Amino acid sequence: MLHPSGYAHTLIAKAALEALGIPEPSSLPLVLLALMSFALITRRNAIRQKGE
Repeated sequence: MLHPSGYAHTLIAKAALEALGIPEPSSLPLVLLALMSFALITRRNAIRQKGE
């Protein structure tokens, strides 16, 4: 089950893709993109905290 804000972002992303005329990709690439983004942000925050 998605967190409510995650569900809202999913709806926003779907609407944006539809408005741009881009076909909706399958869910697996979207999940992988979300996981990679989360890992990148987490790593960046860890590096920033280490430098402070």
